[in-house]
Amino acid sequence: MSFETIVGILLSALIPKVFEKIQLKKGILMSKVLKFILILLVFFGVFSVSNNLLPQFLKIPEIAQFYNSVVQSIYFRIGVLIILGILLLIAYSKQSNADYCTYHQLVKKITNFTDKAISNSILYIICGNMDVAWDFSRKEPDEFKQLKSIVREVQEIRILCKHGMADDLIEEIKNDSYNIDKIVEDPRSDKSQMERIAKFKRDLGAKCVFRFYDRDKDDFSNLRARVIVNDRGKDALIYYHNRITTKKFYTFLRNRFPNKKEIVDAIESRMDYSYEYCDFSEVTQSFQKRHYIELCEMKWELCDKNLGKQIETYCAEYVSRKEGKITKGKYVIKKIAFVYAKTYEVAHFKEKRKEFPPFGVMYLAGMVKKYCTDWEPSIISIEEGMYEIDINKYDIIAFSVVSAYTVPLFEACMLDLLNQKENGQQRRRNCLCIAGGYQAELESKKWLKNKWVSFILRGEGERTIVELLRNYSKNINKIKDIEGISYLNAGRVVNNAIISQCLNLDDIPFPARELLPDTDYIMTDRLAGTKYKMVHVLFSRGCQNNCFYCGVPKGKNNNIVRYRSAENIIKELDELKIKDIEGFSIIDDCFLTNEEKALEIIRAVGKVGLKWSLAARVDQINERVVSELKKANCLEIKFGIETGSDILLKKMNKQCTVADSKRAIKLVRNYGMNVKAFIITGLPFETKETNEETKRFLSEMGKDNINPG
Repeated sequence: MSFETIVGILLSALIPKVFEKIQLKKGILMSKVLKFILILLVFFGVFSVSNNLLPQFLKIPEIAQFYNSVVQSIYFRIGVLIILGILLLIAYSKQSNADYCTYHQLVKKITNFTDKAISNSILYIICGNMDVAWDFSRKEPDEFKQLKSIVREVQEIRILCKHGMADDLIEEIKNDSYNIDKIVEDPRSDKSQMERIAKFKRDLGAKCVFRFYDRDKDDFSNLRARVIVNDRGKDALIYYHNRITTKKFYTFLRNRFPNKKEIVDAIESRMDYSYEYCDFSEVTQSFQKRHYIELCEMKWELCDKNLGKQIETYCAEYVSRKEGKITKGKYVIKKIAFVYAKTYEVAHFKEKRKEFPPFGVMYLAGMVKKYCTDWEPSIISIEEGMYEIDINKYDIIAFSVVSAYTVPLFEACMLDLLNQKENGQQRRRNCLCIAGGYQAELESKKWLKNKWVSFILRGEGERTIVELLRNYSKNINKIKDIEGISYLNAGRVVNNAIISQCLNLDDIPFPARELLPDTDYIMTDRLAGTKYKMVHVLFSRGCQNNCFYCGVPKGKNNNIVRYRSAENIIKELDELKIKDIEGFSIIDDCFLTNEEKALEIIRAVGKVGLKWSLAARVDQINERVVSELKKANCLEIKFGIETGSDILLKKMNKQCTVADSKRAIKLVRNYGMNVKAFIITGLPFETKETNEETKRFLSEMGKDNINPG
C-alpha cells in the first residue's frame, strides 16, 4: 500500500471527526450523507496525487523540485504519519471529564453509566421536563427499558423534574381540593408530562419516587444529571447541559408556523442535539464530583416530598380518566392514613424528648406500598391538643393503639371524626375507621359499639391490612371474612380466628421511614452519649417471658422469638448507611434469646461498620456474647434492671436476680462498653423497703458502671 493511500485513509477518518467537533460546539448541521461525500472527496484527492494526476501548479519547476526533494523524502512521510496518528488518537480518545456529544451518543453514555447501578444503590435522575429522553409517542425509549430492568435491584429511583402545572392548580393539589372529574379537561397542566409521570409510577412501582421543582424557574441552572449513590466514596456521577443552538431555531419555527407544529416537531426529534457532558463515574476522589453529587442531593431534599406524592396521585387519576377506567366521582388511588400517638420520655433530662418511632405503622405502611399499589399510605401523628384529622382526605383511617395512657387521646380523635360524619362534613370520600394494636384489642367492645371504628385488627397486622385493602377495593362485604378481624354483628362483637402461621419476617418490607419527617426517626442524642446520626431497628419479634408488668399480650405468635435473616438485616443497614446514618439501636424485646442466632447476626452486623447499641436481659449476657458485641462495634447495652430488690423481681416474675444484674453490668463495663439501666417504680406491691433496696443498688453501681441517659 502506497504512502498516499495510507494518508488518504487517515485523513478520511480524521476530517469528519474535526467537522463533528465543530458541529457540536457551534451547532452546525451536517448530515451523514455529507460526511460520507467528504470522506470520498478526501480519499480520491489523495488517490489522484498518488497516480500523478497533479494539478497544473505542481508542474512549476520550483514546486516540483520541492515536492520531489521534501515531500517525497522518507523523513517527511514518517513525520506526516506520526502527526496524523497523534491527531487520530486525540480525536477518538475518550475524555475523562468535559466532553461534547450528540444526543444519541449521550443516550448510549447514559445507559452505559446506569448499568453501574449496583444492588441496593440509589439512582438520582435530574431531568427537567423529561421531554427529550422519554418521548413515548413513537416507542418505548431504551433508557426506560433499562430502568424497568434494574428497578428490582436498586433501593430507589429518585426523579427530580418539573411538574408543568399552574400555581393555582398546585395549591388545589396540596389542599386536595381539585375537582376530580374535571382533570382531563383542565387546561392548567402539561398533559404529556402527566402521562410520563403516571407511566413511570405504573411500570416502575413504589421504588420510583418523584419530587418536583416548586416552580419551573427553579430549574434555572438547567442541570441534567444521573447520580448513583452507594457507599460514600464509591458514588458515580454524570451531568450534562443542552448546547445545541438550533433548538432556538426550531422554537422560532413552531411560533412562526403554528399550523406546521407537528412537522417541525417530527424533524426536530430526529436531529442530533449536542450536549456538554462530564463523566465522573471512574473518578474515585474528586472535589468537583463530590460537589455535583451534593448539589443533586440538596436539590432533591429541598423539594416537598408530600407534594411529590400528591402530584403522582393526581397524574394517576388523570390517566385513568383519560383511558376511561374509572367512573364519575370515584378515585383510582385510594388513601389510607395510619395514626399513632406521639409520645415523649423525660428520663434524667427532665424535659420532653421523642421516643423511638412508631414501628407498627411504619411496617404496615411498607406493606401497603409494596402489595397494594392502588393505595397511597400516609402516617399521621396526634398528641394532646392536636388530634384533628380531615375526614375528606382519606378512604381509611387506621389507629395504632399500643399503650393504655394514649387511649383518651385516640378516643377524642375518633369522636371528632364521628362528629364530622354526622355533621355532613364527609363529602369527597366515604371514610372507614379501623384500629389495631395491643390496647385496641382490649377496647374493642367499647369502640365497636360506640361506632368509633368499624373493625379491629388483632394480632400481627401486616397480612391482615393487605387483605382488608384488597377486599375494600373489590368487595367491602368480604372484609368480615378476614382472619383476625373483629366487628359488630347485631350488637354482638365477632372475633374472627387467627389460623395462619406466623409471618416470615423477611417477607415484610422495611419500615416506611420515608413517610415520617426525618426528625421523627433520625436522632443524634441516643447512642451511648455520642452525636452519631442514628435510627432504631427491629431484628426479631416475640418474647418467651411473662413479666408481671408487661402490657404485651402473650398470644401464640408472640411467645415465639422469631428472627430476620442476617442477609435481610444487612440489606436494611446498607440502605440506612447510604442515607448517611452512622449508627442504630436494636429495640427488640428479647434479641439475645437464641444465642447462636443472635451471634450470627452480631458477626454480620460488625462488617457493616456502623456503631450501635441494643436492649437485653441481664440473664442472657455472658462473656462470649459480650466479646462478640465488642468486636462488632457495639457501644452500649441497655438492661431492663427494673429494681434492686429480689423480692420485687420475684413478684414481677422476672426470672432473674439482683446478683445477675450486678454480674452483667460489671462484665459489660470490663469490655469498655456503656451500660444503661431501666428502672420501674410505683408498682402495686412496692414498699418503702424495696424502694430503699433499689437506691442502694444504684448507689453501689454508681456512675462509673451505669452511664447517664
